[in-house]
Amino acid sequence: MKKGSKRSWSLRPKDVKPTVGEDGIQAAKEPARTSVSDAFLAEQMGLNEPLFDYEGKVTSKEAKKDPLRTALLSVPRDDVVVTHIKRAEAVVPREVEEAEGALGSGAAAERRMWIPARCSFFRQDLVRVDRQYRGSVPTQDPQRVANIVKELPVLKFLKDVGTEEKRKRVQSEINRADPISEQLTKPIPHSERKAARLENRHNLFHLFTGANEYLLEKPVEQHPPFKNATPNTKYVLIKPEELKFELQPIEPLFCSMAIYDFEAQKRVSENFYFHIIEQVIKMNLPSGMITSGPRAKKALFTVSHPNPNLFLVLRIEKVLQGDVEANAEPYIKHDSMKERDLEKAVNNVKSACERMGRYRQPFAYGILPLFGDDGQLAFDEKTPPKIHQLYRTKEHDINDASFLSVFADQSKTGSAKRMRQIPGHCLFEVELVADPAAITPRLDISHAPVGGDCPADVDWVQTMAEMPTLPVLVPLQEYTNLFFLYPDAVNLGSRTQSPAAKNIAIEIEFRDNDDPTKPALARIAPNDGTRELKAVTVSGVTYKSKSPQYYDEIKVMLPPLLRLEHHFLIRFYHVGTQKKAKQVTTPETYVGFTVLQIYPNQRVVSKKQELPICPEEPDQGYLRHFMPDAEPTSSRFYDSGRPLFQAHTKLISSVYTQDAHLNNVLKRLEVPPTDNKSMTHLAKAVSLIPKVHPVRLVQYLPTIMDGIFECMCSKDKDHASLAFKVLHEVLAGLVELLEHEALNVLGSYVDNYVRFVKGKGAYLYEVLTEQWFNATKNGDVKGDSILKCAHFLFKLIFKSMALKVETEDGGLEQKQTSKTRTKRFSSSFVKNLRGLTVVLMWEMQQRASSALTIGKDLAKDIAHFFLDLFSVMDRGVVFKMIEKLVMNIAENDKDLTLIDYKFEFLGILCHYEHLVPLNLPLPDTIESVSKMVTSFEERHFLSSLLIREVTHYQKHPEKSVRMKGMAAIRALFISHDFDVRYDEPERKTRIINVYFPFLLTAIDFQPAESAQHVEARDFFICFLYVLKHVESSLIQQWWKKEIPSRLSGFFDMLNRCVKEFKWRGREELEKRRAETEEAKKGDETKKALENFYSRTGGTKLSYREMKQQQQAQKEANQAAASNASKPSTVGRRGTTRLKGTLKTSDLAEMYQEPMETHLSVEVSYIILDVVESFCEAFQEELQNEDDPFLDKILHLLRKLLKSNQPQSFMSHVYATLRSLLFTCGKRIFGNLSFLQDLCVVVLKHCNSDNLTTRCEASAFLFLMLERGFMNSATFGSVKVQMTIALSRLVEELETDGYMRRALKNVSTYAQKAVEKDKSQTAFAEEVAQLTERLYSILRDFMQINLHEDDIEMKADLHLRIAAGYTNAPELRITWLENLCKLLRGLDRTAEAAMCLVHIAAMMAEYLHLEGQKHGVDPSAPSGCAAFIKVSPNVVEERAPADFNVDNLQSTVVTRHNLIETLKKGITMLTLDSSRLYETANHLYKLLIPMYEADYNYNALKIVHSDLMNVYEHIMESIRTQGRMLGSYYRIGFYGQSFLDLNGSEYIYKEPKITKLSEIKDRLKTLYEKKFGSAGVEIITYARTPNPDELDKRKNYIQITSVEPYFSEDEICPRNTAFEQRNNLTQFSFFTPFTKGGRKAQADDVTQQWMRKTVLTVGKHFPYMTTRLPVVNKTEAEITPLQNCIQNIRSRAKVIKAEAKSEFCSVKTLQPLLQGSLLVMVNEGPVRMCRPFFERKAEFPEEEIAELGKQLQRFLANCSTALVKHKELIRGDQAEYVDLQEKLEGGLTELEGTVQHEFIEGKKPQPKPPSTPAPATPPTEGSESPSSGRE
Repeated sequence: MKKGSKRSWSLRPKDVKPTVGEDGIQAAKEPARTSVSDAFLAEQMGLNEPLFDYEGKVTSKEAKKDPLRTALLSVPRDDVVVTHIKRAEAVVPREVEEAEGALGSGAAAERRMWIPARCSFFRQDLVRVDRQYRGSVPTQDPQRVANIVKELPVLKFLKDVGTEEKRKRVQSEINRADPISEQLTKPIPHSERKAARLENRHNLFHLFTGANEYLLEKPVEQHPPFKNATPNTKYVLIKPEELKFELQPIEPLFCSMAIYDFEAQKRVSENFYFHIIEQVIKMNLPSGMITSGPRAKKALFTVSHPNPNLFLVLRIEKVLQGDVEANAEPYIKHDSMKERDLEKAVNNVKSACERMGRYRQPFAYGILPLFGDDGQLAFDEKTPPKIHQLYRTKEHDINDASFLSVFADQSKTGSAKRMRQIPGHCLFEVELVADPAAITPRLDISHAPVGGDCPADVDWVQTMAEMPTLPVLVPLQEYTNLFFLYPDAVNLGSRTQSPAAKNIAIEIEFRDNDDPTKPALARIAPNDGTRELKAVTVSGVTYKSKSPQYYDEIKVMLPPLLRLEHHFLIRFYHVGTQKKAKQVTTPETYVGFTVLQIYPNQRVVSKKQELPICPEEPDQGYLRHFMPDAEPTSSRFYDSGRPLFQAHTKLISSVYTQDAHLNNVLKRLEVPPTDNKSMTHLAKAVSLIPKVHPVRLVQYLPTIMDGIFECMCSKDKDHASLAFKVLHEVLAGLVELLEHEALNVLGSYVDNYVRFVKGKGAYLYEVLTEQWFNATKNGDVKGDSILKCAHFLFKLIFKSMALKVETEDGGLEQKQTSKTRTKRFSSSFVKNLRGLTVVLMWEMQQRASSALTIGKDLAKDIAHFFLDLFSVMDRGVVFKMIEKLVMNIAENDKDLTLIDYKFEFLGILCHYEHLVPLNLPLPDTIESVSKMVTSFEERHFLSSLLIREVTHYQKHPEKSVRMKGMAAIRALFISHDFDVRYDEPERKTRIINVYFPFLLTAIDFQPAESAQHVEARDFFICFLYVLKHVESSLIQQWWKKEIPSRLSGFFDMLNRCVKEFKWRGREELEKRRAETEEAKKGDETKKALENFYSRTGGTKLSYREMKQQQQAQKEANQAAASNASKPSTVGRRGTTRLKGTLKTSDLAEMYQEPMETHLSVEVSYIILDVVESFCEAFQEELQNEDDPFLDKILHLLRKLLKSNQPQSFMSHVYATLRSLLFTCGKRIFGNLSFLQDLCVVVLKHCNSDNLTTRCEASAFLFLMLERGFMNSATFGSVKVQMTIALSRLVEELETDGYMRRALKNVSTYAQKAVEKDKSQTAFAEEVAQLTERLYSILRDFMQINLHEDDIEMKADLHLRIAAGYTNAPELRITWLENLCKLLRGLDRTAEAAMCLVHIAAMMAEYLHLEGQKHGVDPSAPSGCAAFIKVSPNVVEERAPADFNVDNLQSTVVTRHNLIETLKKGITMLTLDSSRLYETANHLYKLLIPMYEADYNYNALKIVHSDLMNVYEHIMESIRTQGRMLGSYYRIGFYGQSFLDLNGSEYIYKEPKITKLSEIKDRLKTLYEKKFGSAGVEIITYARTPNPDELDKRKNYIQITSVEPYFSEDEICPRNTAFEQRNNLTQFSFFTPFTKGGRKAQADDVTQQWMRKTVLTVGKHFPYMTTRLPVVNKTEAEITPLQNCIQNIRSRAKVIKAEAKSEFCSVKTLQPLLQGSLLVMVNEGPVRMCRPFFERKAEFPEEEIAELGKQLQRFLANCSTALVKHKELIRGDQAEYVDLQEKLEGGLTELEGTVQHEFIEGKKPQPKPPSTPAPATPPTEGSESPSSGRE
């Protein structure tokens, strides 16, 4: 089915509706299973479609003749190998072999054949089928990256040298000249350039680390054989060191220790027996009672589940003496014990040992915690393991159940009062053992030597059997056959015979007959630390108890063949502790016996046993009385046969089981089927398997599986169906029990233990595939367990196929011909296999909404299976299955889950070790671009499939989908790049050629410009990798056949590559790490959702469980980060995830500076290689004027030159440029944009501290001039562009020393040219003129640098230099741009905006001139005159009268640049530091017509929106009066050190409200730095200083605050506050003085004169500098009366303006009225005016009249303002009502005073004296904003 065709089988059944769970998350119900028709399956399987004939192509004549056939097309003959491995660890006793021969014959023998068959399993060799090269595909693991980083040399980039270091170098080399090399002015042949670029190159992916969370999984080695341990298992070696009581040793003590789980109330190990006080034992025990010689001194315990509840329990016994409490007294009360009492105790011990040395009684015990909460030992070197407290044993708390119960009660109550302590301790040596095999000499749990013989004359380590509370879920693979008997209690209290039944000892024998006269079997483990097995053992004795308890352990080595006759003979004795006069020597008296059968009904007895006791001695055939079918004979037993003896048992066996169901299965499974009857018998056994407990299934997994396979491969189809059904149930049980660990167990089994190939009817792979296919197709498979175990089934199929080929088809290593592969397997099998793939794909689709992880794992499993199939069968069949799955699994681009499945599948295919041969890397040619993709698909199936899928999803809206696809192909390219098999360039080129279509599709599917760096980086690195290694002839073929638009897109991609991989320094690395961390969050969410919906299966997690898993994963990541060097563990599916999920350590790995720097350079090399290759292929075409691609190439080279690169690479770029200059020089010089940028970069390199780069640049600069001179039409442009370039660059120069050397070299090259050819004299003169001009720019630059801290001087110098280029618009613009940049950096944005206004005006001027000649653009401003309203200063930009517009060939003065400059100017004007909104409005008026003419409605929409904001700002400024547009100061300089500034005065414009103290401190600090602190003084008075009065040795700075000044004519049109603070040329300040006196302030207002000074500057503020020189200065004297009139007039104006203001409020009006009308202050205007009216005869009459007129106007304005104030008072402002009344009263009083006293001339009423300060203008130097205001 082709991609995109309609399916009748949809991805989701329509009847499946989502449901909402308790947690609110939707989950889809599992769809109903339906059968699928054969016709539909045939369509899906593509049975009618032709196969990809890989086998035919790989054996074709073309392939056979290929010289690289062996390297690229052949798969190694040892690709798949079958290995048989001896099981060295399997120890099977000799008696097992002897037992096999003792079976005899007959039905009974046949029923027992399963036992030796089961035992033979432990001797079988392991059989492995290995793909030898699996996992050999190299990956970018952290260790490999670290090794690469170590080997990378440090690159020195051109921008790495700091300013100070550079200056020091220049100074140290000031007299040194740079060498010249004429070779640098000549072109280098293409072949030599290419060879030079190949030196010291690196593999691309050796330098690249990507987003590792998108890297896909790779296969690892197969599972190892089973281990008899869990991952958490600890091996604990314990040695008892010291047992010591405070009482000196007086008797032998016998010890045992075992591990108990106090939480589970169970023992978890067998007993280890030892005794320490050796000499006491030997001294007191009678001879023969103790065995001397070596013994077990240490015990090796296995702990599968370490936890804090595990304790080591020590039990101490002594020889039976009597009452335990009495016998313990010497130990407890030894301090108060008398000497004779001690002697008596010693004598009692000796007597007891002589008489009852065989019998022991419980004495004491102690406990030791073993593990802490972390699973490690609970003690360390500082706290050695020691039992500090020993407790006396109580008779009723002896057996395990009672003992553990007592401790459980104690732990609950926290009290130990019931426990009697015995002073003493026991010291141990405890250690964890990593490898038990290293412990020698050692006996295993069956007391057999481990690893060879265990010498009898040395002490050894005893391995202890584990009895874990939780089952150890691994199959049993070693022969073990142990039986433990634990007597619990006996109750003979009803016995009335003499002697009384107390002090009861139990004697136990293990027998295989019921003849008492024959000896018992010596199979009982010793309890004294020796190694020789015993025939009889005796229990301990509880003193005077008729119902005693026991804690003894009887360990028996069971024989391999058990019979009904095997049993325990258990005798009971009364032991008398007091010797009577007539008593015989032996202390014991026979009481009775009982029998415990081991193997009744052909099954080992169950765990709990209760038995009757017979009082008689056992006679011949006594066993008959204990048989299950025996007649009741209660008279022969105590208490009428009631069970009086209780015991429990423990079986530790890999042969026998106490599980009834498993026992039945084993007896039937191991009998080999020979006929139909036996096969039916086998099928019956298989049918019983589901009844077996899953734990037992795990432990007997190989045996059970072999039986299932045997049944499945029978001729009977029903048997096969039954077997598959049982297999499904077994897998379901394992998954439920083991969860994710199930696959590891199954994997170990199938990889090592499966030997089955063929049964009686068919091969295993055939029947398993058929049964699986049919069951899934028909909907017979319920649940997800079969899918969770798909990996196991696939491996089983493959192993069976491989073993079949190995055993029947001549072996896997035979010559791999197409014939052998295509005919190995039957057509029916191939059909079923293809059908199985289809139905499993459907299963994946069904789980995309509910069980995400299951579907994804299934996709991985199928992919790994296909990789296996590539090794054994027709690869064309596998290709077809891959194609159908990939094309049909995700029919649309909306289902992200299915797309994810697809890329998981493809990613695993990319890791196939023989992917290169599968891609058929035969030589390719391009006949037609349109047919190229189809041609490649026909020859290179897998690579074409991958490219098609990856590029298709690059336009997907979901970023994770795009990156997942690129991760797949990136991982593939990484494997190619790291694969040493293909390091030879010829091989690698052939391999990468098959991916050539990726270059074409990448052009159409490249990431959007807005894509995050991490995504774009992944895409372009793959593009570059193909570009680097693809054959040059192949790509040139494409270029010549491709359409121009695609080639243009190709060059655009190259430009993006330069941008993405440009080295930007360490700070940029940190930013990228942060971006990658942010990009990771979305994928973590996706992973959390997957886990939410499924564990390893389809069970949805709760929210709490999900959070717990996230926390666990976080902790695991932290642990992994600190242990990153450790190898990863085998995980689910037999795969391991590559290191790195973007943790902090991974981000550091991803962006490492050494790799990033080298990567940047390598990318640049690749792009330069492509440029050179293109130039070689199109050398003639590039010289044509109509060829569009030279501009593309030049743009690329310009980017490479401008990027930060090391010197070694720059030499190659210059070599390429030299070549182009000779071949395409005319076109290069005609491209002014490129020429301009080229000059900037080359000149920048001329100032490089790197000698080689500097020499390259200076030589190339000369070459540009030389080649330009040859074409006289372009030479002028070259010179102008060089001048402009240096003017732009000069601001960036830290020092000009290197630049001067480079320019000197240019002159030297020109002189050398004259020496060779005198006709070059004119050229040399032109070069000399140019270099002199460039030198002058450098001198100006040095002059600017002399005033580094003097911002005003630096701005003046910039402006002065720009003024020198009035005839060169581009140069003037360049210097004005430099000035703008300087001012912007100082936050003087108003002045920076004026620079842009001047630049725009200049552009408009020259464009208008050009338009007058070629046609005027009516929408553009009509020259600089159009900017007069913006700033009158723009008249400077008028074109000189003699300017020839024909000489204007500029890339700067363009309509587009005019628009852009206007936009920048508007932005600058509207910044908060400028706030010149009205000026911006004027610029908008110039900009809008041009947008309208261009029909740029989007821009117009933005402009009008911005204009609305501008007008809102203007209105807000008027309302609040809060806009501060600058403060102005007159600054005068006096002193010889000021040079040209001496005697000059300037107006300084300072930002917003700058206080006088601020500018004073700034200027004082600046000039003190220049002249010294003692050489600078600040003048505080305002009058012009007299030079004769100043100290000639000092320098003086006079600072005076000034205000804008307007004449009467000027002030009228300036209606707003903005107009009164903009376009300013005049400023004033006032100086008070008195006539005929030295005082500035007069006591009498009628004597106070003022001097008004008006200063004029030559330009309008704001200007392009922050200061302007004063060009004119006028002074006028103001009489006292005029001064008074002026003050009253000013106050009246202020009150009137505020009252009429649109934004007037109570808060703004109130202060003015209070200051004018309240009684406390109204004496001010009265006192100011009264002297003049009282003495009006002394003053001009008209001036007195004017004063009265102004007073009345003042009162009228106050009255109007008072009415306004009353209107503004709201109802809730009661406090203002009182104030209003006071203000009205003050007005009435003031009106009366003016009318009666001043107008009518009446005398005032006497008032208390008050003397207000005279109302005079501020003193000189005042910083008041109202000083001198007109």
